[in-house]
Amino acid sequence: MDKQEHYIHALRYSWLNAVYDPVVALTTRDRHAKEEIVSQIPSTAGSILDVASGTGTLSRAISKASPLAEVHGVDGDHDMVRRAERLALKEGAGVTYAQGMAQELPYDGASFDVVTCSLFLHHLTLDNKFLALREMSRVLRPDGVLLICDWGKPLNWLSRASFLLVQCLDGFETTRENVKGMLPSLVEEASFENVRIVSEVMAPLGTIALISATRAGD
Repeated sequence: MDKQEHYIHALRYSWLNAVYDPVVALTTRDRHAKEEIVSQIPSTAGSILDVASGTGTLSRAISKASPLAEVHGVDGDHDMVRRAERLALKEGAGVTYAQGMAQELPYDGASFDVVTCSLFLHHLTLDNKFLALREMSRVLRPDGVLLICDWGKPLNWLSRASFLLVQCLDGFETTRENVKGMLPSLVEEASFENVRIVSEVMAPLGTIALISATRAGD
């Protein structure tokens, strides 16, 4: 598959990148979700990778909370990478960014203690979800921590109804596993253990779930 040809921008169209942060903040309780991720990062983590880092909101927060850690962000959208670099420089955040697809992360195996991923997997088909999760497993050290925040199984009918707007924008095929609550089982299939849902919270357009797991030891 030509990954670049099928690349889906964060808001589907690259010209919407400039308004990505306010749109996400308005529709997903993004600040709360990312604070939850940051709170779950072990204080001993020395190297952290944020996959699909976008404009760098999460990676900068991680860097500020873990100033001694080496923090990296990777995104498939070159424009997003440039925006993240500019914002990190402006805020004095020590984050190194790179362009790369989640299905082929440009890092050596067992390079990171923690891998994070926020509101990205629902953009991928089932096969590519699994490929991305396997890549996250590959770059994690044994017993390394995975933290995923994404759309989960709706908590009630109102959450399910509001999520239809997300599906209309991002596609019913790519969001199918999310709405069925299948992400934890996909994470487990991708060589992770101790998989658990840390929290679930209603957002304006659905239910956001935070999933924690550890890479299976060699």
